[in-house]
Amino acid sequence: MRRTLLLAAAGAMVLVAALFGAYAVGSGGSSGFRAVDGASANASGAKPAGTALGDQQAQYPWAIRLQHSGEANGRILATHTSFVNGRAEDPVFESTDDGKTFSRIGTMAPGMSSENLCCTSLFELPKQVGELPAGTLLWSGSANDKDRPMSLPVWRSDDHGRTWSQLSTCATSPNNEGGVWEPTFSVDDSGKLNCYFSDESDSAHSQQVMRSSSSDGVNWGPPEEVVSLPDRNARPGMPVVDQLPDGRYFMTYEICTTSGPDCQVKSRTSPDGRNWGDPAEPGTAIVGPDGRKPGHTPKFAVTSDGRIVLSGMTLHNADGSLAADNGKVLLVNSSGGEGRWEEVPAPVAAVEPDRDIGACNNYSPALIPVGDDGNSVLEITTREKSGTCRAFYGSAEATP
Repeated sequence: MRRTLLLAAAGAMVLVAALFGAYAVGSGGSSGFRAVDGASANASGAKPAGTALGDQQAQYPWAIRLQHSGEANGRILATHTSFVNGRAEDPVFESTDDGKTFSRIGTMAPGMSSENLCCTSLFELPKQVGELPAGTLLWSGSANDKDRPMSLPVWRSDDHGRTWSQLSTCATSPNNEGGVWEPTFSVDDSGKLNCYFSDESDSAHSQQVMRSSSSDGVNWGPPEEVVSLPDRNARPGMPVVDQLPDGRYFMTYEICTTSGPDCQVKSRTSPDGRNWGDPAEPGTAIVGPDGRKPGHTPKFAVTSDGRIVLSGMTLHNADGSLAADNGKVLLVNSSGGEGRWEEVPAPVAAVEPDRDIGACNNYSPALIPVGDDGNSVLEITTREKSGTCRAFYGSAEATP
């Protein structure tokens, strides 16, 4: 998705993307999740509203469950990008009851003005990297301070998100013409920390998925191609990586174009979290029932039984049109990302995206496994309310 940072007037919705073409989302879907809190479900089983996460303007939600933090393990941390008095910040929320309620515990405030921050993420180190112990939290986002090239600053927290300090920069655009966007992290089998991002700086490509690597979280190597397609108009971006129970690593990303509305969601796997195959190959398309396909801003979660649950901004019918349950379903795969994906009702139903609204409704929803068995899902998504983009959350449990 192409993004254009825009300065927001006080109280107005900040748009972070100029979207190509119409959106589409799939209809119907098999049962498999049911709403377990809040308002009654709609016809597809999804909650119509969800619970507000904080009271601020919100975009680009992210969530993690602490798994390497000792007594804090099991807590869920969530954040989104907001703007207060013209300054960007990410409020940090914590849930100690498996995502039923959240309280604000801190603020990640990088000192940017509101037009200069986008696309932030959270990550918990699963093992020690350099002098950074397991459980260290990392935050990054796309920063474009004044006339400097865009960069991806990395901040750390040693107290589970309550306070933050700047650590390093995992990538910087080599020019002022192209941005670096949507940083996310993963630690591979060799113990290296990898920063994945979308890169617009190469004139031969509209956009590529790139990766910088570090042995200590402080010093970063040069960017390497992960998805770099021969088609100059192709725009692979928004990568997310996680490890599957069988030890393989799974990645999702979108491939948009400069010439049309297509923004397909693709995937690929790696045996070691570093080697992802030929960068020139587009990857495997994620396809649901009757040929329906998710589009735009994918994220995914892996449940304790190994299912991959995927969110996207939209879901298209096989012919490319919007489907009836646009913004109301998730996709689930039980075969390590291979083969067919099934549709299930989303915990929170987002209003159907519209090209005139911009990047708010259901833009890059966050997913986290929850429940006693780890097979339920917490979703945090965004939608417009009274002219302002807000974040809402809800949970759903698996059923036979």
